Amino acid sequence: MTEGFSLTLITYNILQLPLLGSARRAGLAAQVLAAADVDIVVLNEAFNRPARRLVAELSSRGYAVTPEVGRKHRRWGTLVGGGVYIASRLPILEQHQHRYRAYQPLTSDALSNKGAALVAVETPVGRLWLAGTHLQADERGSHHAVRMRQLAELREFVAGTASAGEPVLVVGDLNVEYHGPDPAEADAALGGTISTGAIHEATFDGSRNRVISGRDRAYCNVLDYIGTIGSSQRLEITTRTLIDDNTRDASDHFPVLGTVTIG
Repeated sequence: MTEGFSLTLITYNILQLPLLGSARRAGLAAQVLAAADVDIVVLNEAFNRPARRLVAELSSRGYAVTPEVGRKHRRWGTLVGGGVYIASRLPILEQHQHRYRAYQPLTSDALSNKGAALVAVETPVGRLWLAGTHLQADERGSHHAVRMRQLAELREFVAGTASAGEPVLVVGDLNVEYHGPDPAEADAALGGTISTGAIHEATFDGSRNRVISGRDRAYCNVLDYIGTIGSSQRLEITTRTLIDDNTRDASDHFPVLGTVTIG
């Protein structure tokens, strides 16, 4: 068995809702992904036609793409799927999904069938599992408790699906504020860690992001992560936030680029 293998990945909440300018912003997001040229892409809020065209473009570039989480088996009352896709250039050996039982009624998120896509990909040093997800957002108050229940569900799902001893990543917009009281409780819920090293720059920053500078100029925090479920002893993860002209105009979130080395 080859010792040590590194892969690159990106997590990106692309804000593809039925909003004015979505097609233009999806085009910018596609440019960001093409320039990053990573092994694995995790998309959040990929809800509409421009998002599906972006996903089709990834497929045409050689990525295997999972179905949208929650699209075909929707909870009564939801309007859309979960908006989460995983695209991988590494062979996908298994793919599963979990739809969260925990959600906050009377919020925008309650209209989306949120959950997680879980894949096992083949690497030269064995299988790597990756859970791509988008957790409950705050709306009319904090919904931290709902997010923690969703993370506990995800951990239980992974424990019942992934093979024991194989490393598991958790990737996506967790809506957990890193600069606040939430990270320690999120780590406990996962039995892992949402950040294994130095934290990257803010991914939701109204002072630097032109999409939200009008309404959220004062808000700045990390909400998007590449972390682990369970032990991270075999994994070394480095992350950085991508901030350039395209990412300033493509979405309300900045993407996070990571390098994962499996020992």
